[in-house]
Amino acid sequence: MTRLRLAAELHFASTSAFPTNVTDLYPFIGGDAWALWEEQFKEFGEQAGFANSIFEKYIILPSGVSFQIGPAKTDIVLMNAKPVLDERRLTNRWVINKSGTLVYQTLLSEDKVQAALQEAGITMPKPTSTVSARELDAPRREAEQERMKEMEDDIIPGSSTWPFIVSLIALFGAALAVLAVRRK
Repeated sequence: MTRLRLAAELHFASTSAFPTNVTDLYPFIGGDAWALWEEQFKEFGEQAGFANSIFEKYIILPSGVSFQIGPAKTDIVLMNAKPVLDERRLTNRWVINKSGTLVYQTLLSEDKVQAALQEAGITMPKPTSTVSARELDAPRREAEQERMKEMEDDIIPGSSTWPFIVSLIALFGAALAVLAVRRK
């Protein structure tokens, strides 16, 4: 949730509008991080909280869904699509909430979530099914693999840079030999 909180902070720094879906936060975390996160959650199987994509794990709420925290009300920006159990086996949801310009992450009881939704007059939104983060990150990964191949080609014997690399190694060896002689 910390990554999502940071992404929400960056989103609100660039616009005052609430995000409309989780993929609005995609640019603020980076495709590789979303893809890695998705793979890590998939290891939990059915407990991962999504079927196809990490973006299904969270739901965005419209502006105006709020709850009381101390003397102030705070807006819920997004939360887990499915409740989670705490150590006492009570149902809760992790929420990203916004109060003024500050963005927080809070573990909120399911009762408080339902009360906030009821007070706002909305039903629980359904997560949107979307392409997986891994698929979204595929073009970046392919470009990175191509760059790595180009770099490997540059340092493999027989390539145009190989004589230069061999010269550098020889020069480095000679420098070490001179230093060893001077120390004696």
